[in-house]
Amino acid sequence: MINLSIVTPGGLKFNDKVSKVTVPSVNGYLEAHPGHVPLMACSKPGIVTINIEGKETYIVVDKGFIEIDSDNINVLVERSKFIEELNLEELEEKLKNLKEEIKGKNTYESEYLLKERQQKYLESLIEAHSKK
Repeated sequence: MINLSIVTPGGLKFNDKVSKVTVPSVNGYLEAHPGHVPLMACSKPGIVTINIEGKETYIVVDKGFIEIDSDNINVLVERSKFIEELNLEELEEKLKNLKEEIKGKNTYESEYLLKERQQKYLESLIEAHSKK
């Protein structure tokens, strides 16, 4: 088992021993097991799959950092949600409104880039909802 911590600015969201974990990174998904080689990476919006002795749990995370060593995995992200906290109708409405806001924006505007990241996070939340 390896210790997994998921931390947001609001505090510790998850801390437990896990068999393995899969975390979204900017270079693809990272799967970490006990004894993993030390690694640091940037996370991206997506679904963290946590496996504890064969049982899977899912947490959606936003961008941040991933730190892995042989005994610990620390995922430091701007925000996260357990799939049990998700309301599909609310998420779909937010995504629809966000897509309307993005239409016609210049792709170089910082506001556009922030909204695009928000869109990826909302899409990850909706995808995670199907795993309930």
